[in-house]
Amino acid sequence: MIRSIKLMLAFLLTFLMTNIAIGAPVLKPSIAVSSLIVTVGDMFDNAGINAERALFRSPAPGTKGNVSLSAIREAAAKVGVLDFEDRGLEQVSVKRQGTIIKQQDIKAAIIDDLTNRGLLNDSTYGEIAFNENIGDFYADLSNEPLVLEDLKYYPRTQSFNAYIQISGENKIRNINGTLSILANVPHLIRSLQTGAIISSSDVELRLISYRFAQGNGFNSLDHIIGKQIRRATRKGTMISPKDVIEPEIIARSSFVTLYYRNGPLTLTIKGQALNSAAKGELVAVLNLTSKNIVQAMAIAPGTVEINATPLEIAKPKG
Repeated sequence: MIRSIKLMLAFLLTFLMTNIAIGAPVLKPSIAVSSLIVTVGDMFDNAGINAERALFRSPAPGTKGNVSLSAIREAAAKVGVLDFEDRGLEQVSVKRQGTIIKQQDIKAAIIDDLTNRGLLNDSTYGEIAFNENIGDFYADLSNEPLVLEDLKYYPRTQSFNAYIQISGENKIRNINGTLSILANVPHLIRSLQTGAIISSSDVELRLISYRFAQGNGFNSLDHIIGKQIRRATRKGTMISPKDVIEPEIIARSSFVTLYYRNGPLTLTIKGQALNSAAKGELVAVLNLTSKNIVQAMAIAPGTVEINATPLEIAKPKG
């Protein structure tokens, strides 16, 4: 008896599954697709062998629309789906998935291209303005929703033409605008007197026109900090290479120690500097004992090194 019941249940289960498998397609109330074409399998449950057949084009990426029941019946009949369960629906909502491409994404692609060309670097900044409000775009879901196919930049007019491909579109868009290249240039944030050593608290970076900065010469912070200002300079002034020098480590008329080294031999003599000098520069030194003048190199504050022989250093003048 139990065996008969089990066999009957198995038969009923098989019968029900077979009926489901061969039943009519069932219309979905809403669908989301990621491709250009809506297929039978997208539109219906239990689509069967017609699942891969195309019904109609999907909306633009990132948008959605409604398709009437009559339009669905007409499209389905053309691919051999003559009967389906409509669930009493009058229309179906169709959404196409996509990625939003914003203006900032296009600007970033242009900046990346100019950086790869070497036109922009860590010391410069590109400020982009489009000639018209282009709004947002919607691209298909892909690894490259936005591709910059070509970029033409005209430095004289600071204008550009960007040719972009949006994934899912069959055309190349031409977007134009202006690109101002700015430079981060050190400016004094307080006035300094002649000879002052510039510290990090004395300067800040400010964006100015790259053309202006290039025409006047400009330094990075690394080339400013620790340098000596040539002349009294007011707050707000841009610092260019001509405005700074290496700091003096030997002052004119100051007393210095002269070093002469030759293997294990080291000779030191007291002298007086006849000119000021930065590290590595030459300075004329008066030997206070012999009154002889020798040329030496400034190596540290109050210290110079000479290459003359001990006899030349020590012998009296005349």
